[in-house]
Order: sequence, then structure tokens, then C-alpha cells
Amino acid sequence: MQRSAELMMVGCFLSRFGEIGANGKSAPPEEVGTSTWANAYLCFYRSLSGGRSIRQFGHALKNTRDEFDGFFANGRVGWRSKSLEREARPLTPDMQLVFDRCLRMDRSDHWLQIAKYRSLDWYLAELPEVNRLKENPNASELADIISRTEGGRKVALLQRVERDPRLRAQAMKLHGPVCMACGFDFEAVYGSWGAGFCEVHHLSPLGEAESKPRLTNPLYDLAVVCANCHRMIHRQPGITLSIAELREKLRVGNCR
Repeated sequence: MQRSAELMMVGCFLSRFGEIGANGKSAPPEEVGTSTWANAYLCFYRSLSGGRSIRQFGHALKNTRDEFDGFFANGRVGWRSKSLEREARPLTPDMQLVFDRCLRMDRSDHWLQIAKYRSLDWYLAELPEVNRLKENPNASELADIISRTEGGRKVALLQRVERDPRLRAQAMKLHGPVCMACGFDFEAVYGSWGAGFCEVHHLSPLGEAESKPRLTNPLYDLAVVCANCHRMIHRQPGITLSIAELREKLRVGNCR
């Protein structure tokens, strides 16, 4: 499958400005907002997948980054020529065009060109359980995630927001039954009675969709939270806290 110029620009940025993390290993540029390469690739999946599965896209973006690695002093070897092992493998003409364009930009300009393709919230990407490509034993199932339409209206005496229970089940399976904000585990507190229980929160509330149905992806659009955190997220009318904002309130509260 052919790689787009946008994907190549992202791969070039990841290669050009990749860093060495605290553990001495290669890490994504800080602008991406995640410490692992697997999650860095996920950040650009929704905008640049081009019909690929999550796993296929991760491989495509990693290979693109690797092809640029030989041209930057980033600590990674990258792809090398078979005949000249110490030299970077020549780029294809389309990659060379992207490479030349990127080199004419400084770091901030290069990031501005690709930031619009980043669509995974930093706090979601940082959660250990979302590092699917490396740690989740069910990672292959991510390729089968289906976005379903919800948020429309059904009339049953009163108008109510339509919700798809299959999305809730998928969110619980993907994220697990532990609150993504405070870490509360119902099973740990209530034993078997609380096993598998938690609430599912829409990161962008359905009530703000102005009666228009929309696609909801359980990986990116839903979060698993306990009842307390869910109520705190929606405590003020017209205000919906992000998971990151709620965590900050928890941190401040615990420091008192």
C-alpha cells in the first residue's frame, strides 16, 4: 500500500527529532506527547491510516521512520544499503522530495505541518493499558474495532440520546474495568460482586452533538471511569472535564 506524503512527513519528524529517554532508549519527540513508539504511531492512526489496520499502520509508520533514520544522528541505525552497510539506503524519489522539504523547516515549523494529524489525547496514550501494540495480549483484536453510529434520537414518550450497548462492552474489554482517572477497582473493594463493573464515559458528550448522530470508536472516544469520577466530570452544567483535568484535581486534592 502506497504511503502518503503526510505519513512520510510524520515519519521524518519522528526520525529527525526522536530523543533518548531516561532509560537510555530511543523515545518519540516530546511534541507527540507519549513516551513509547507504539503509542506515537497510534497518535496518527485516525488521520493517516489510509485503510490500514492498527497493526499495519504501526508497521508502515515505523518502517518510514526507519528509512529516514540513516540520515539523522538520532542514535538509531535505520535501513542500510546492502552494498554499503555504513551508509543509509537511498530514498525513493517521493521520499526524497519529502525529506528535502522537511530539511528546509526548523523543528517548530515541521511540527506545525504534522500536528493536525495527531488525534489521540496525550493522557489516553500515556495509559499503560493502551500500549496495545506491545503489551495487550489481545492486540490483534484492535484491527477489528468497528466505529458505530450513535447519538441519534429515538422517540419513546420523551426524546433520549441513542446509545449502542455494544460500544460499552467493547470499551470495557479494551480499557479494562479499572477507573482510568483514579484507578478505583470495584472488584478489589467489593470482591466478586464488583467484578467487571465500571461506568463508560464519552470523552465528547453525546448531548453536545446537537441531535446529530455520529461515529463512536470505543478505543479513542470512550473512557472507563468509576461512578464518583463520572459524576465529577459532569458536576458543573455545560462543563465536561477531560480525564487529564480530573486527574489534576485528584492530585491537588491528595496534596492537601
